[in-house]
Amino acid sequence: RWATSGKASARGTDLHKAAEQLALGETPDVEEHIRPYVDQYQRFLADHTPTFLMSEAPVYNPEFLYAGTCDGVMRLGDQTVVFDVKTTDKHPDSGKSRPPYAEVALQLTAYRRATEVGVLAEQRYDGGRRYYLYSPNAAHEPMPDTDGAVCVVVSPHDYMVVPVRTDEQVWRSFRATM
Repeated sequence: RWATSGKASARGTDLHKAAEQLALGETPDVEEHIRPYVDQYQRFLADHTPTFLMSEAPVYNPEFLYAGTCDGVMRLGDQTVVFDVKTTDKHPDSGKSRPPYAEVALQLTAYRRATEVGVLAEQRYDGGRRYYLYSPNAAHEPMPDTDGAVCVVVSPHDYMVVPVRTDEQVWRSFRATM
């Protein structure tokens, strides 16, 4: 189980790096085992032509004392959405469960309710754990207003854009989970 989880985490990290490079207009240099995921993500970009407002940014809500790294905010069609990219190695016809899983709603709700975006890299790592250095005196931008949230699920075989519920009930659940 942990070996599979570690592989999935590494795969997600690699695709996130490539997605950020693509959002910045760069050509990602990826290993061959990640190439099918990047190809599907590029299909998503070609099919939907999103406009990225923010990518891989630290976000904060000082009132509720949380922080995280938001995959980004984009214009998708006529809406501005917070988004998260998830990967799966499962084929759509495998009969096995595929993302997004229910807890992504908590994650995206927290990102939508963040009030500030870090302008400088404020992430730090210690012993494999990520943490954030928040200073009210540091330069931050307001979190952009969003209309909703989506999860972009990418496999080597396909991609899906799945709307994610981020309403008041999910916000209450997130706060209770905290």
